[in-house]
Amino acid sequence: MTKRRRPTLAVILAAVTLAACRTADPVPSPPRQSGPEPWFPSTEALLADPSGTTMESSTVLLVTRGTSVVTIRDEKRVTHCGNGDFSLNTRRVHQGSEAGDTVESFQAVRRGRDYWTRGSGGPWVYWDDPLHEPRTTLLGTAGESGDLLELLAPCARVEPTPKGQVLTLSGDGCRVESRPGDAPLKGIVIELDGRVDRTGAEVASVELKAGMEAEAAGHVARIEITHEMRRTIEVVAAIEPPENVISSRRRRPVKMVKSVLSGLVEKWGPGAPSVLQGK
Repeated sequence: MTKRRRPTLAVILAAVTLAACRTADPVPSPPRQSGPEPWFPSTEALLADPSGTTMESSTVLLVTRGTSVVTIRDEKRVTHCGNGDFSLNTRRVHQGSEAGDTVESFQAVRRGRDYWTRGSGGPWVYWDDPLHEPRTTLLGTAGESGDLLELLAPCARVEPTPKGQVLTLSGDGCRVESRPGDAPLKGIVIELDGRVDRTGAEVASVELKAGMEAEAAGHVARIEITHEMRRTIEVVAAIEPPENVISSRRRRPVKMVKSVLSGLVEKWGPGAPSVLQGK
């Protein structure tokens, strides 16, 4: 299976500040190995409950550059069983770009060693060699809250409350920038409000609202970010495989040749490849 790179949040923000905006694959950024700050758990920890976890999130990016306004809305749902099986569904609505409005979707199901994916309007595809793709896709999709908190953490003042933490802007003129290796993005955070609520020791929800003036590739834009995530710990029913599946792997050429040509002769001669002679 060909492994596709998923755009990080910083890549998406940088891209939409350019003169020609392009839509991005709706599956989000690569996974983190640790949380953005000690007070927020890693994505692995958010999915670690043995009974099962469901996470639903909504993120809206409103990008204003001159008279151009681009809106990107992401909706995601992840269901993760205690045994590691999962299903996820993402949907991205992209409005206002020069290329026109688009709606993209992506789904994935993991059950045991089996893995299926489905892109916008296409069939379910069974991957017989997914390697690390299922885990990477799961952590990337479920890790959006952590991505945003990591981006904004340098400018956040975190105050503990009986139910969790409250985030506010730490001061005027606070700057953030993309990580090395991402598309270059620098910005000044001018608005920040948020909260992380807990039920006992478990994260139950995340709410964030931020505004920033960002610069990428010489273009300046006003970016408004609104993010909500709800997390529920519950016994998750067994993940069911999808129906009407096609295989990602086609028959090997020599098998195709044997299938097509074997009907032309009763028996292959000694000069034919051994596989055609049935050896």
